[in-house]
Amino acid sequence: MRLWTLIVIALSMTLTYGIGNSGDGQFGVPMQAAGGVGGAGGGGGRGPGGPPCDPASDCVDGDSECPVCCTALADNDCACVPSTDCVDNDGVCLSCCGALTDNDCACNPTTDCVNNDRQCLWCCSPVNDNNCSISYDPDKSILIYIHGYDPDGYLSTGTFGEDEWDDNLAPFSHMTDRPTYLDNPNAINQIVGTTYYGTEPPSYYDAVDFAEDNAAASGIPRYALRVAKHIR
Repeated sequence: MRLWTLIVIALSMTLTYGIGNSGDGQFGVPMQAAGGVGGAGGGGGRGPGGPPCDPASDCVDGDSECPVCCTALADNDCACVPSTDCVDNDGVCLSCCGALTDNDCACNPTTDCVNNDRQCLWCCSPVNDNNCSISYDPDKSILIYIHGYDPDGYLSTGTFGEDEWDDNLAPFSHMTDRPTYLDNPNAINQIVGTTYYGTEPPSYYDAVDFAEDNAAASGIPRYALRVAKHIR
């Protein structure tokens, strides 16, 4: 029996997001909400009083910074390999590192949670750091429907990461008063589905995407990466 679970991911079209904090000491991996389905969008505010992040100007290769609106595809400083990049005492805590692998990731809320520094460290929150604040406008958001676990999903040879119709989209479109991606593919509040199962890459993948997909651990890490790239 195929079990389906609705996971609705609400992404602001005008604001910058980060994947949530992790309990092992890692802080969020930067990710930007996209204009259209899986397209590139403009930077936005980081919360009340936070400075804006503009991918066009702030995502710069080789500057040892990865602003929250950047990704590995736009800024090579956002690419992170734990075995080589998590280095003690270098003054940097990259997105793939944690306190157990890099002592620079030790976080003190009293001293490290600083407003307007364009960082949201793992020990910070909107209460003590305005860079951690996220605003959400449902009228300017995409909803992404992601199917649940399929015991035979790993056998799929289809295309992953493309826009995909699911019969659940129609009732949820009606319930949330949003068009589906078929009704209006340019709507900034559309609802769309995708799949992470399959062996064929989507049309928007390039050589970097291929390499990252192949390098990801099988199962949930690879599936999560595929959904994240579809969102972007």
